[in-house]
Amino acid sequence: MLTFLVAWNPLRTAWRERIDRLAELHDGRAAVQRWGVRTRAIGAGDCVYFIRLGKEPRGVFARATAIEPSHKAPHWDSDKRRVGAQSWYVTCRFEELLDVDTDPLLDLDSLKTRCSTSIGWTIQGSGIHVPEPAASRLHQVWDSHCVRCRP
Repeated sequence: MLTFLVAWNPLRTAWRERIDRLAELHDGRAAVQRWGVRTRAIGAGDCVYFIRLGKEPRGVFARATAIEPSHKAPHWDSDKRRVGAQSWYVTCRFEELLDVDTDPLLDLDSLKTRCSTSIGWTIQGSGIHVPEPAASRLHQVWDSHCVRCRP
């Protein structure tokens, strides 16, 4: 299993389905989301962390499992889609998903100090590989963070 980091910047893209995914997890249902990435390296079963960038709060807010390899499909941008452009996507099942409006995120300072100073956590392209040992530390730090977030 490999570990990847994908980005969401609410200044660039609204994520309208976010509330639906939160409700599905809360109700014990599978919360599945297709996400645009810039890599074809994500495989089924790989671990995918989601990081919020752009405006505060910034940090990791979700962990998911890729349920199929990254694949090409019509571009998410309607203008690009109209001219036949395609984009890479990965479909993930969320394991944990924090509410970015109310829950504390695993912030950038914690990622740098507790996981790795060599990872560029403010990624420009969605879907970077997180190598070992940073991936193992990220799993541990995320698990600990989620325990503190639960009521």
